Amino acid sequence: MAKRKQRVQKAKNDPVEVVEAPVEDDSEDVEPTPLDVESDQEVEVEPEVEPPKKKGKKGKKFADQSTMLSLIDQIADVQDEKIDRKLKKEAEILNHIEKKERESDSKQKLKKEKLEMMKQQLKQGKLRRLPKPQSSSETPKAKKRVSFA
Repeated sequence: MAKRKQRVQKAKNDPVEVVEAPVEDDSEDVEPTPLDVESDQEVEVEPEVEPPKKKGKKGKKFADQSTMLSLIDQIADVQDEKIDRKLKKEAEILNHIEKKERESDSKQKLKKEKLEMMKQQLKQGKLRRLPKPQSSSETPKAKKRVSFA
């Protein structure tokens, strides 16, 4: 069995220790890798460690021109959409008002025509008040009377 030496770091401030780890050598079916061929040499394997966080004041981040232009385009699109919605709403309101005015004008014209026709008929004497038509039975029914004594 071949032994490999690995580099292990326990904590940030601790020194690095070299530990020997046993490795099974079942490489009959597997092609040898450069690490297996050179088993006499030390192999250093570093674990994945996050880079230390920087303390203190962070530097300024400057935006490049393409980022600024894309940001301006996005803002302009949003503003254009708002303006379009307002204009459409205003146009709908104006159409509704015009429609109501046309309807009220037509109603007023009909009323004036009826009034003029009634005036003409009264002047000519054709329109006379007729008695109210009575119901099909000529004798009216007597009302029921109840007396409390």
